[in-house]
Amino acid sequence: MLKRLLRSKRLLIVPPILVGLAVIVVLVSMKKEIKRVDHTEKATPVKATYAVVSPLSPEVVGFGTAAANRRWTAVAEVGGQIAKSYLQLKPGISVTKGQPLLQIDDSDYQLRFQQRQAELRQAQAQLRQLELARASDEKSLQIQQAMLVVRDRDVKRLAELRLNQSASWSEADVVQLSQLQQQQTVQNLLNSLSTYEAQIESAEASIALSAARVQEAKRDLERTTIVANFDGLLANVALEEGQYVAPKETLLDIIDTTSVEVETQISLAQLRRLVGGPKTAVPDGVAPNIEFAQQGVPQPAMQSLPAVEVEVVTRSSASEMRYSGEVVRVTPSLDERSRTLGLVVRVSNASTAGRREISHASELRPGSFCEVRLRSNQPTSAISVPNAALVDSMVFCITDQNRVQRRQVQIGFEVQGRTTITSGLSDGEIVILDPASSLVDRQLVAPTFSDAAVFSPSSPSSLLKNASSDQAVRTRASVGAAQQEVAR
Repeated sequence: MLKRLLRSKRLLIVPPILVGLAVIVVLVSMKKEIKRVDHTEKATPVKATYAVVSPLSPEVVGFGTAAANRRWTAVAEVGGQIAKSYLQLKPGISVTKGQPLLQIDDSDYQLRFQQRQAELRQAQAQLRQLELARASDEKSLQIQQAMLVVRDRDVKRLAELRLNQSASWSEADVVQLSQLQQQQTVQNLLNSLSTYEAQIESAEASIALSAARVQEAKRDLERTTIVANFDGLLANVALEEGQYVAPKETLLDIIDTTSVEVETQISLAQLRRLVGGPKTAVPDGVAPNIEFAQQGVPQPAMQSLPAVEVEVVTRSSASEMRYSGEVVRVTPSLDERSRTLGLVVRVSNASTAGRREISHASELRPGSFCEVRLRSNQPTSAISVPNAALVDSMVFCITDQNRVQRRQVQIGFEVQGRTTITSGLSDGEIVILDPASSLVDRQLVAPTFSDAAVFSPSSPSSLLKNASSDQAVRTRASVGAAQQEVAR
């Protein structure tokens, strides 16, 4: 009985065990399968290009304001009312050299000119009168000297008669008195003739003075007519007929737009980029400044300028105009504040010939804000990369394993959207374009090459295209190998 009871108690544990097993089976059947995490490293897609050796010409960019090569300001040299204008006095009107522009009332100047002419004629008449009087006195002197000789003979004869007591003392006194009077007459004529030379010189001086006054009055009369000094356009005109103008008052300006000059400032470092090319003499023969040598600019470079191509660019909201120019002179010293050198560039507006209106749109206008580009004619071979590949002075290179490698480089000059690299990068290395700030060293990337990757004036484009294709194949193989390594 006891055994049966014990056996029945042992069997009581079986149902809970069966229930627990059933629960476990149900739970196991309801459990979702755990997905395995793929730890393979993914390559970041980037745009890339090659660092290539190519011939690039050093370029310097400056800015300045265009100004007319010649500008003439008409200033009133005489005063008076504006009696007449020979053309419509408005800014932009074309004029030619010698063309009358304004007429100042010349009535008073005509009268003054006539008065001066009359004074001149009067002085000339006085001189002729003196010359006639001198000639008359000279003839009278000859006559009076002959009469004096007769009186002298009379005195001698009466003196002999008086010794013989043939003449009285009274007769002798009369003859001697007549001799003295004749001597006085001769002496007066001699005194008069001696003064004629000074009188004639004074009369000649009066004539010269009167002639100068006539010329002065004539010039004042001519100055009442304002004429154009050269071919050009009217500017800064604010005059009307009947308006009074005073001497030294500004009337109008004429500008010559057949050539326009732009003065731009460049630094000494920019100048050093250009002085390595062939030289052309400076037109104005500017003497070198000792400060240039102290700043590392060669002295011979300051006595001559490199042969450069000059391009002047003006931009507006709707258009962009480009002009060819030439460097005509340099400033003799550095600017005291900016420590830069001034270069004057001249642009010839050849299309202005025969132009009659200021609305001609193809010429470079005075007052335009200009971008001046100076490019050396002698290219320099150097390693260069697109500007988009640079972050300050750092580039992101791609190694053979398609890993990122940040590298510090030395930057040269910038030209045509590319920057030369003087050190830190080799020809043919791959650099990333527009690198993201999240890129880190040794990060796996998958580069794709754009058309910029085949830019190389010094290498055949087919070779670079083939190199680009080979690199793409190498990239895919390297990425696959890296993924397999990470998976293991």
